[in-house]
Amino acid sequence: MLNLKPTYTVNGKLCQLSLDELKASGITAMILDLDNTLMVPGSAALQPEIEAWLIEAQKHFKLIVLTNNTKKHYTDKAAQKLAQYQISVIASAAKPFTKKAKQALAELNCSVETVCLVGDRPLTDIWGGLRLGCQTALVEPLLGKDEILLFQILRKLERLSLAPSHR
Repeated sequence: MLNLKPTYTVNGKLCQLSLDELKASGITAMILDLDNTLMVPGSAALQPEIEAWLIEAQKHFKLIVLTNNTKKHYTDKAAQKLAQYQISVIASAAKPFTKKAKQALAELNCSVETVCLVGDRPLTDIWGGLRLGCQTALVEPLLGKDEILLFQILRKLERLSLAPSHR
């Protein structure tokens, strides 16, 4: 059976991911998913609580965004927004494949053992992080119940394969 168990399971949005716990685990960098993790899909905007978390996170961690999104107009707009925090965006990542994740790792200039890949999808973000060899954190999607029904069903199916987190 495919192992999709994240290192950390967050019962809430990205802003509820404990930075102190990550630091205590030796994490020095994070690869962040874009859509439904950092920003509402298509918005290229940060919610205030996510923005506050991001500002605090960048004080302690190297950060980069890795997204499967292929819409250049949107990913460029998101990259422009994140540039004010000195965070670059790598688009068209094709997670769970690791080619672009390895590019992100090289840009972070960190060893894989000190990196946590954070996202809202077990089959793309968590599996991709596990294939890369880093720690992973699964957060709840920003849209939650506002997401279209098909995606809600797919998320439930993905999460059926998850065992309770050990952290």
